[in-house]
Amino acid sequence: MIAAVERYASAPDSDGWRTAVVPIESLDHAQAEGLGFEPLIAVIAPEEPRPRMRAAARGPAGRYG
Repeated sequence: MIAAVERYASAPDSDGWRTAVVPIESLDHAQAEGLGFEPLIAVIAPEEPRPRMRAAARGPAGRYG
């Protein structure tokens, strides 16, 4: 994932965010890879991984209030 971001990322926007199209193998892969980079990334599209990542993030976040 890091290599794809480094290769395809746009220039930073006014808030410092960069956009990159990153190929994924499956929704499970997207969730596992994406959560490993939180809070450094945000999944914009496709929509399918977003609810899964949200649910996975709630578990650890709930433990810390």
